[in-house]
Amino acid sequence: MSKNKKKVEKAIKNTHPMIIILGIIFLVVGAVGGFFACKFISTNDSFELVGDDHIYLELNSSNIYTDAGVVCVAYGQDESDKVLFTTNMTENPDGTFTIDTSSEGEYYIIYTVKNSLKYNDIQRVRVITIGGTSNE
Repeated sequence: MSKNKKKVEKAIKNTHPMIIILGIIFLVVGAVGGFFACKFISTNDSFELVGDDHIYLELNSSNIYTDAGVVCVAYGQDESDKVLFTTNMTENPDGTFTIDTSSEGEYYIIYTVKNSLKYNDIQRVRVITIGGTSNE
């Protein structure tokens, strides 16, 4: 056996039981503290639509729709810059959308967050129905 290996074995044999107990206590306290710190940091997190998830517009109403968007906060940090959307509406340069309101139909906006530890692969969907009525 090498000299260093003998020193390590001797050190392990000579470890006082109180050091092992303290190590276990510190490990448990650290794990519990980490859990509560994570819960505290993520208390106000959300990835939610602003406004209703289903919008009803009358036939032949204004063909411009301004979406309210989403709020995305993960672990206390604003992640709005990571939100992407797909839609079947025509987007205008000013952020509004053009919708054909001359006939009944449905439009959608699907919001997703890219590269998010908390909200990756989660979607929020808003549906805009032309004609028809709310079931509320």
